[in-house]
Amino acid sequence: ASRAVVANMFVNLGRRNQKLLMRVLNTLSQLEAGEEDPERLEQLYSVDHLATRMRRNAESLLVLAGAETTRRFDRPVAVADIVRSAMSEVSGFDRIDLDVTTNPLVKPEHVADLGHLVAELIENALTFSPAKNRVEIATRFSRSGLVLAITDDGLGMTDAELASANEKILSAGDSDETPSRFLGLFVVGRL
Repeated sequence: ASRAVVANMFVNLGRRNQKLLMRVLNTLSQLEAGEEDPERLEQLYSVDHLATRMRRNAESLLVLAGAETTRRFDRPVAVADIVRSAMSEVSGFDRIDLDVTTNPLVKPEHVADLGHLVAELIENALTFSPAKNRVEIATRFSRSGLVLAITDDGLGMTDAELASANEKILSAGDSDETPSRFLGLFVVGRL
């Protein structure tokens, strides 16, 4: 019962934050559209980027609480556009090289979750690789479907660490417990 109360509290706070952040982002878009000073426009873009990252954090809270996303799309979106949107939700997006040679459309009901999932994985790649190194995102088709590869030059993982990380992702959907560390892996697993 206490878990349900906490989950409901997270959903309530997440939705409140989402609504406020959407208002902030809409206001910033209006300010950006009317701004002619390049320095001021760059400052507005910087604040916009921070608010976008905060929106993803609010959405992560909703995912961890088991709630559905409120962002909806009414038409399919190309994978490249989803990846670019995900890039805008992370710090260090200027370190990313994008090679989208395969660019299928994604059904509207999957766009928000896929974008969130990709943003979490990109953030992980940027966080765990040296600040001077590039991260590459590429797409291709395989026998099983579209492959979206995010490659970084981080410290790497042992086979045991990789197995543990994959287990965290796989078990996240079944687990009632969410650890305070590795939240990104649990968000990815729940999505």
